[in-house]
Amino acid sequence: MPATEAPTLSPCEPRTGGPEWRAAEAEGHDMSLIVEALRQPVWERFKTNDSALSLALALRQAMQEQHGGSRTNPDPAH
Repeated sequence: MPATEAPTLSPCEPRTGGPEWRAAEAEGHDMSLIVEALRQPVWERFKTNDSALSLALALRQAMQEQHGGSRTNPDPAH
């Protein structure tokens, strides 16, 4: 029995111009960022997401170190 090959995930072209797309543009969203992201291969999007997550976690760590731990109550009066 031959081994099955995993499908290759490739970039896709978004369907632009629909009512939701136009509404997002009207709200001021930069939809070119969505188009650019979807033109990237899936593995590149994962890599970009991983970098963003690493940065967010590093910023959280720095804030906790600077402020002596995490605050569970965002109210400055407490």
